[in-house]
Amino acid sequence: MALNIDQSGSFPRVATKRKTKVSVGFEWEVPAEMQERECECYDHCDCEDGDCWCACDCDGEDEHVDLSDTTCRFMDTHGFRTHYECGGAEFASPVFGNITTARRVAKAIKEVALQDRSLGEDTNPSHCCGIHVHTSHVDLTDRWETRDTYLRVSSMLHRKSSAEFIFAFSGRKKDKSYSDQAISLCWDDKGEKTPSSESTRRMGYRQMVRPNEFGRSHTIEYRLWHTAEDRLLPAIDFAHACTTFIMTRKDIPYLKDFKTWLDKQSGYKILKQDDAWRLL
Repeated sequence: MALNIDQSGSFPRVATKRKTKVSVGFEWEVPAEMQERECECYDHCDCEDGDCWCACDCDGEDEHVDLSDTTCRFMDTHGFRTHYECGGAEFASPVFGNITTARRVAKAIKEVALQDRSLGEDTNPSHCCGIHVHTSHVDLTDRWETRDTYLRVSSMLHRKSSAEFIFAFSGRKKDKSYSDQAISLCWDDKGEKTPSSESTRRMGYRQMVRPNEFGRSHTIEYRLWHTAEDRLLPAIDFAHACTTFIMTRKDIPYLKDFKTWLDKQSGYKILKQDDAWRLL
């Protein structure tokens, strides 16, 4: 299958009998070499007296990635939207109303992608592949409520005391594109109790986390992770847990507060075991 540079599609919602308050969807960009071929979209042909002239809608070349039949069947079966972006094949999941289902499908697509010879290691410094996880909460009914929650999440992650954990947990490298998405702004390093307008603007510019949409729902989008496959499941757990936690607060908590809350939860096993927590 050829994965086009811009393939439109929707984000279906996975039906579940046991919904949680937080829905989650993810975008996983897997490094892949873009290939080019001559355009073959001869859609407009005029024929007269045996002579035919055909016009093509695309501009000379068609950029694509060839994926295996196994990968294509997986995407069709699970309702993934796909396109080529940032030096890789992006797998955009459906919307999961249950974190257990999200984990199961994410684990499966990891195994499929790692066996696809069209997908590989991120060896090109210009590649900026990553993992983005979108979350929405049943109590976030409009974009203003979502933005307020996003601001508290972003402010927690950009505290000085969060900095070492964030970069280690992200899996990013400083010599790669978009590494600043995992570097904490440290707005409170001079004793500020709340972020200034300028600090808030700079946090949003770095886009470690931002308000967005996914599946026609207002979401908080977490963007700090490198594309490495071992980051996918911890990323999904972190985004789901962080949104759940922040909805219980009205202040700007510390990441240590989040970890204390997390330790009391019965789930999130993979997230709890991540070695980066030792840096808090």
